[in-house]
Amino acid sequence: MTDAEIIDDIERSEGWPKYTNRKDDLGGPTKGGITLDTFRAWRRDPTLTAKDLQALERSEARAIYQFEFLQPFTSIPDQKLRHYLIDLGVLRGPRRAAMMLQDIVGADADGWIGPATLKALQPFAKHALVMLIGSRFTHIAARVREDPTQKWARNGWRNRNARFLP
Repeated sequence: MTDAEIIDDIERSEGWPKYTNRKDDLGGPTKGGITLDTFRAWRRDPTLTAKDLQALERSEARAIYQFEFLQPFTSIPDQKLRHYLIDLGVLRGPRRAAMMLQDIVGADADGWIGPATLKALQPFAKHALVMLIGSRFTHIAARVREDPTQKWARNGWRNRNARFLP
């Protein structure tokens, strides 16, 4: 998949241009998968409000997706794995997605994909995606068990995770 196709997929998954601000959503105000915190960091303006986020234009959102979520995974050679990590990064943050991969392959979990992670990934290359998907299912169950207020999102998280199964 091209970067543009991955961004198209994220937009569909996140319901672009849908804006949400559920009190029980731990991500806070969000437009098309972009949280207010991500938006503030992108613009380097901590004073931006939820109303500013609501006005986010698609072209800027796509630039945010490209820089914040796709760029950290450009070195991942397997395109399905890369797509999954990007999608997971939108849901959990790119550093957390990278750390999940690093945990699975036995690399230092520093949240940055570099030569050591890529080398550690090689023996797991054929199975890393399935291993990550399984890890994510486990995380979803644990998160809802630990915080029952997140039950509202459980099935959506599960379905989104399952669509990457080979």
